[in-house]
Amino acid sequence: MKIIRTITTAALVAATCCAAQEVSPAPAPASPAVAALERQVAAQKDRVTDLAGEMVELDNEIERSINRVVSYLLTITDSMDSGVRVTDMKMDAIKKLRNSIEYYQRLRSMRITALNARYSSVPKDALADDVSRLDQRINERAEQIVEITTSLSQHQDFNKYVYYRNYHSSSVHRRVTKEYKHDRDVASRSETARESVINGLRDSIQNLEDDNSRLRRQLASAPASQHAALRARIEANSQAIDTLNAKIDGILTAQQPPQKALGLKEAGDVERLIHDATCQIQDMHDQLMKLDTQRDAELATLATLELRLKNARAAAASGR
Repeated sequence: MKIIRTITTAALVAATCCAAQEVSPAPAPASPAVAALERQVAAQKDRVTDLAGEMVELDNEIERSINRVVSYLLTITDSMDSGVRVTDMKMDAIKKLRNSIEYYQRLRSMRITALNARYSSVPKDALADDVSRLDQRINERAEQIVEITTSLSQHQDFNKYVYYRNYHSSSVHRRVTKEYKHDRDVASRSETARESVINGLRDSIQNLEDDNSRLRRQLASAPASQHAALRARIEANSQAIDTLNAKIDGILTAQQPPQKALGLKEAGDVERLIHDATCQIQDMHDQLMKLDTQRDAELATLATLELRLKNARAAAASGR
């Protein structure tokens, strides 16, 4: 479930020089070659803008679909009849959201690499916008994971044994109650999921702390012109660390909210609905990936056309 990209392209500005207090002459008409390139650049900008609009619309629909699934999962829990089916649905949703974060992180790394390169076919402003929106999506997914995790069932106090008498021998026997078994199974799964999420958040904190250590070493030897940018990255990492620690505290201290316990049939119906919604989200994501690839290609074409136009204008101005 990938991000949207807001495309911004620099406007081409033509300036004419004039002497002080002199009336500027009327601009000379563009040469046929320059005029043709201007039309191509304008048409290419329209294509990029249209693609951006499609991506925004599609990404918004993906987000709405994900939010509907997550919001509904927060309101339900297992019953004796459903066993652990609701808990397993929540655990599966957490897994998919974590996979989504890992995917975004890979994309972010690729964008950062391109952003730091001396040359990139995709404009730097578009790459920087991509990184910002990937960070936004990563934070949203992390928050959704925390919300689902805090909605997982918690241990409840049930009598472990029920006692009964064998009237033939007058002896007393005991057996483990169904309520205790069910609570143990659900609580065990839920605790496994909570530990996994918390460990993932702690790993993210460690990665950010390692990155800050590297940035501080880099700051010690970097020229003064780079200090502000490096300090800003260190501060951003520190804020992210505080946010992640708060999420861990929230998981550890949260109380299970009021929820509807689903029966076996209801749980099966919900499971099918979520499966269908997940398939639709995946289809939309695949379509978004195609648009993203197309957008990058169109941006590269636009950059080439703008460079050709710049050169053509320079050549026309010099009289060549």
